[in-house]
Amino acid sequence: MAVNRGFLSSMRNALAAGKPVDHDAVHGVSIETFINKIYRQGFGKDLDPAAVSATVIAARLDAGRWLVDCPLGCGGAELVSKAEPWFVCLSCGSGGEWYRVELPSNRADIEVEITRRDNVLGWSWNPGESIDNLRAETDRIRGE
Repeated sequence: MAVNRGFLSSMRNALAAGKPVDHDAVHGVSIETFINKIYRQGFGKDLDPAAVSATVIAARLDAGRWLVDCPLGCGGAELVSKAEPWFVCLSCGSGGEWYRVELPSNRADIEVEITRRDNVLGWSWNPGESIDNLRAETDRIRGE
């Protein structure tokens, strides 16, 4: 079975930090620089900085990583940058458009709650999920 080294690396980063990680914590370069470099390598051209979609995509938390999923349905997902909340799918190119990313306004509360869980694989949250639901789930996981 193939191992996704990016997944393991970012998961280890979350464990080491004791909190969820994003693009900024893992890559150390701006999201724009990172995406443009990978996009150029994969698609053989530069992204148009003015090609901005009207669609806004909600971020989610999965195994200690803040991610955003490709809105075109290719199955790709990338780490979110809290400092620069923009997304381009590096799997399919998302039509050459940049998408605005929406992070939850209660992100800090979400992070506090999920880090009560012992296993980083359980450090997950989906848009629309309430803090009360997270607390109840954490209590179930911890046997409280």
